[in-house]
Amino acid sequence: MGSACDVHVYFDKLPFLREVINLAAAGIIPGGTYNNLDFVRQDVDFGTLTRTDQLLLSDAQTSGGLLVAMKASDANNYLADLHNNGFSAASVIGEFTGKGTGKIKIL
Repeated sequence: MGSACDVHVYFDKLPFLREVINLAAAGIIPGGTYNNLDFVRQDVDFGTLTRTDQLLLSDAQTSGGLLVAMKASDANNYLADLHNNGFSAASVIGEFTGKGTGKIKIL
């Protein structure tokens, strides 16, 4: 990764549509998702996540959410503003752990 900052992402904080989880569990996975997973495998430590969970994180169909990076000390005020303006699903999903190798660790 360009910044060489390491990141922890909290899997249980990531929002998934229930239907998507059910489809993935049934083995209904878009073909491009496998390519995405292969592409990021060197940069992401999936820890003990199941293959299905890894594929959910690599879904080729998602447009993704808006990801914002900021100082941890600013996050609570930012989230409060988002929640007050109708974005109730906004949450902290991870943190930068400092300079390192540019790896993402899913916890």
